[in-house]
Parts: sequence; structure tokens; C-alpha cells
Amino acid sequence: KKKESLQIITKIFIDDLENVLRKRYQNSDISLATTKETEAYADLAKSYILKKLHFKVNGKEIEPEYLGREYDIDIMSAYLEIKDVSTLKSLEIENEVLFDMFDDQQNIIHLKTPQTNRSFILEKSKPKEMLNFK
Repeated sequence: KKKESLQIITKIFIDDLENVLRKRYQNSDISLATTKETEAYADLAKSYILKKLHFKVNGKEIEPEYLGREYDIDIMSAYLEIKDVSTLKSLEIENEVLFDMFDDQQNIIHLKTPQTNRSFILEKSKPKEMLNFK
């Protein structure tokens, strides 16, 4: 609330992300979190995440800023931010990460605001959720 922003962390298993990128870009050499990782491969991961995550804040579609990534054992955490959110009236989240790889993929969303904590699951048949506040 003080920063007037939405801070987003998405966590993805590295091997699943590598596999979807290899399939999508027809490049079996794509490797993340290893010495074989190149900036081009990291950019493919960033591009994929930004294509698969969509947000509407207070009814307006907003593309988040990609701040960076971290690796922890077998998980990549990507950090995103949506700035200039002084009041949060509604938030629509669409998360299609890995839906093009796994038909039974489930994306778990945890949302924390000063007023509420909510969790829900997005699936290929229902990839988005609308949340209203106030």
C-alpha cells in the first residue's frame, strides 16, 4: 500500500519451464539455472511469462514490469510489479503458464492485501479470476 504497487512473484519448476520453452521455440539446447544459460534463454523465459500472465487493475489491463528472476534448487522465481495502484477496487488475474504443456496444469494463486488473504486455483478450463475489493 505504501509503495502504491502490486508486487507479484511467480514460481515455476525449472524443468517444466525449460521443456515448454524447448517445445515452443523448437530449441533442445535451452537451459536455465546452469552454466549453459544464456541471456537469450533468460529473455525467452521472461517473454513467455509476460505472454502468459495478464492483469486488469480496476478494470484496466496493465502489463507488469519484469524485475528479474532467482533460482532456488529446482524453482525459478520471477518478480514482477504493477506500479501506480493507489486504490485497489478490482483485480483480474489470468495465468496460463504451462497450460500449453500440461492439460491438467493447475496454477495456485495466493493474494495478500492489507485487508485480506485469498487463495484460488486456475486451470486450463478456467484460467482467470476476478476479485472485487470494498
